Amino acid sequence: MAIFHASLKSFSRSRGESATAAVAYRGGLRVADDRTGLVHDYRARLGVEAIFTCAPKSAPAWATTPETLWNAVEKYERRVNSVLARELVVALPAELSPEQRQGLARGLTEMLVERYGVAATAAVHAPSRSGDDRNFHAHILMTTRALGAEGFGEKIRVLNDPRTGPREVKGLRALVAEHTNAALASAGQAQRVDHRTLRAQAADAARRGDLDAVVRLAREPTQHEGKAATAAKRRGEHSPRANANIESRRDNDILLTAGRSRVRAFRASHALPAVQTRSRSPGREPFLGGIEVNARATGPGARLQNDEATRRQRALRIERNNLRAYIEGLRRTVELAEASFNAYVRALRLSAAEFERLAAFVQASGERARAFREAAECYSLYELAVQTHAHRQADAARAQVEADGARRTVEHTEKAKPPVFKPMSRRAWAEKRRVERRALAEAEVRELAAARGASSDDVDAARDRWHAAEARRRSVVPLQGDGRRAAADGMPAAATSLPAVPEAGPPGGAPVEPRPPQQRPPAPRMRPSRRPRF
Repeated sequence: MAIFHASLKSFSRSRGESATAAVAYRGGLRVADDRTGLVHDYRARLGVEAIFTCAPKSAPAWATTPETLWNAVEKYERRVNSVLARELVVALPAELSPEQRQGLARGLTEMLVERYGVAATAAVHAPSRSGDDRNFHAHILMTTRALGAEGFGEKIRVLNDPRTGPREVKGLRALVAEHTNAALASAGQAQRVDHRTLRAQAADAARRGDLDAVVRLAREPTQHEGKAATAAKRRGEHSPRANANIESRRDNDILLTAGRSRVRAFRASHALPAVQTRSRSPGREPFLGGIEVNARATGPGARLQNDEATRRQRALRIERNNLRAYIEGLRRTVELAEASFNAYVRALRLSAAEFERLAAFVQASGERARAFREAAECYSLYELAVQTHAHRQADAARAQVEADGARRTVEHTEKAKPPVFKPMSRRAWAEKRRVERRALAEAEVRELAAARGASSDDVDAARDRWHAAEARRRSVVPLQGDGRRAAADGMPAAATSLPAVPEAGPPGGAPVEPRPPQQRPPAPRMRPSRRPRF
């Protein structure tokens, strides 16, 4: 799928930018700046496929050399806030050959030179090794002044004028799309690009009745990340703009199935044939959004129609957010279920062969699966209760240490007197004692609350639920070694009513020696704390 991109930016001296540094970096050149004496050497840069400079026919001969041209620009522009150059960044179709892409970039450069009478340097870049392999693009740096036989002339104001600038940029994007489509057609490619916004393209497809194109185009557009975000990505970091793009792609991916299913349901209810579209290569399917289009109606009753369209779009956004939250909840539930099941299997100390036999034995009956799942969930809750109890005990110990420190401070202040070298008034001394007693009271309240929260009641309740679920599991899904594990966990061994799953033994059929029972150490008890004094 051919990708369209055309953006225009400027380089200003007030932002600390330099035309010589820009052309050296984009072209992988070594350029010495005659104005500042700096040398910009980027000859070690990779990914530069071609670089060339175009100038008007009446321009001097030095205008076709990048180093000479942009040093002349730096010398001619004397203001501290001068705009030194403009840059047009265009995407080159990956479907073209390297020679065809370079020909397209040269054609675009010559078009800019003829349209504005400027000199321009173009650099064709290949994708980076860690980026998208379709990211072929060209950087076209053009002067801000017209260039003739006598040198630089007047500034080109049509691109930055508030009245003519937007219209000129839109026309420039249309010319880039026209040249790109001509290059694709001459290469025998069926893909085409469109310079219009996704909303305009989707509205056009809706007027044609092409529902597949509407689904493909009515998606949330992503933002151009830029060099800062790209550098952060290479360092393994994520910028806010990159995170926003990831979020947009995730939303579009979630709505992909919903949009297509709505189109299929609409065709089925109205008996509409599917629209034939151009085939796309596998693995490059675009991210899709909802099928609603924000096309504004005109004429009689347009306000009611636009309000209704706005309400439907808002409802679609709410549905998208709810669907995303639901899918995220399902994912977390599955992760928690897998974690609890794996923890329970590790607690059973099963080998790989025994686990496979157990899985086949459990799947043969729904009652066995329910019993096993309930035991796994109860064991996971018991482990969580044990961890929570340990954290609460640590909190209680910290609160006790704080209370003891506050208590010693109050006792020391009650017995001591104001130091001679630091005289204090009776009012200040009383205020100090009052603050320390208040701090002691608050510390003792926290100590008491932490001691109450560190009780083992929750752990005992979770252990009782796990023991009950484990007893039900042993009555439905008996395993070899249940008696040994029951003795280790302090549970009575349940009578097995079904044949037990055999336990994998050592090679040669040697009997497995039973493991000695392991008693669980008792939970530590907190010493009783003092009641707070107020």
